Amino acid sequence: MSARTHRPRTACRRPGLLVIAAGVGTTAALVNRLHLHRDIAAEVHPDLQVPRLIVPPALALGKPLACTALTALMARAKTRITGRPPAMPAQRTWDPALDLQALTIDSPDSAASAHSARAVRVVVATSAAARDAFAAGRSVPALLWVHGGGHVLGDADADVEVFRLLANELGAVAVAVDYRTAFTAPHPADVDDCWTALTWLLNGGLGAVDPRRIAVVGESAGGGTAASLVQRAVDHGIHLAAQVLIYPMLDDRAATRARHGSAPRTRGRLLWSRSLDRLGWAAYLRGPGGTGPGSARPYAVPGRRTDLSGMPPTWIGVGDLDLFHDDDVAYASRLRESGVACELVVVPGMYHAADRVAPQVPVMQTWRASMIAHLRRYLEPVGRDRT
Repeated sequence: MSARTHRPRTACRRPGLLVIAAGVGTTAALVNRLHLHRDIAAEVHPDLQVPRLIVPPALALGKPLACTALTALMARAKTRITGRPPAMPAQRTWDPALDLQALTIDSPDSAASAHSARAVRVVVATSAAARDAFAAGRSVPALLWVHGGGHVLGDADADVEVFRLLANELGAVAVAVDYRTAFTAPHPADVDDCWTALTWLLNGGLGAVDPRRIAVVGESAGGGTAASLVQRAVDHGIHLAAQVLIYPMLDDRAATRARHGSAPRTRGRLLWSRSLDRLGWAAYLRGPGGTGPGSARPYAVPGRRTDLSGMPPTWIGVGDLDLFHDDDVAYASRLRESGVACELVVVPGMYHAADRVAPQVPVMQTWRASMIAHLRRYLEPVGRDRT
């Protein structure tokens, strides 16, 4: 009789267990997607329901995040090797005859920190009405646009259509800041770069701009940076005409808070998730200096600031399905308690960045009209009634 080779039972069972585990995992993922599909149908505004909502945000943004991180790593390595910073546009003087142009600006603020003393790239959109006003010798209002991207993605060029539209609607000049995102440099690099652009505007960088009619507008993480920039401006005695915070990313604790029972099930699950929020804040807040109002980085987390008195008239817009909903509503409430005129617009059934996904649907057009009306009211020539 021939001898039989003895095989441990575990070796025979392992492939079967792996297949079962994979099947269970796939089934669970499918069930979760089906539940999400059901919740989307029940909670998302009908005009804002699009197929891409079923895709997990981390999966949808995984490739852009990886590419951005790799590009930033290579740029830092090149700078260390060559000793030269990234190339900037050669043009440094605004040409009012051009409707869109990229400029390199330097901080005119002698008190600027070592971070904010660097050159910064901006993209300037000049409306036809602003060109006509400039030609006639009249001053024009300006918007300082701060792009979004979770502190790790995005640039000024990606938002051209949006800030150009605002400039045209308001007869203004819009300046979009190509600030350093967190993969390139952590906070306070973003606020320092925006501060350079703001002080440049205030000190006549665009000669036709009335320094009393400047508004800061920021979207998502750019809304958080815009809020921080405005806080810094208030602390320096600078009076801005208005601020607009579009579903702003204000507080690093948003992703760690438990969802309360009455909250919609899709809140924080569509287009921007808790896991992505944790990643964004981790990259943004890395390094020394702290995060609170009394720390070396007092503007790192604008939602943690306790004293909001003196802020300019504010418009905050957010959807009730947005991860940032609670923080944005709380910030608006605290502004009002501090005596600041604040208009809060909460759209039922709206998720994060829905205005970018479906900009032409009526509910998003109404949302945009409210924001533009706020800006128009406070960018009117000084002396006119703003009520």
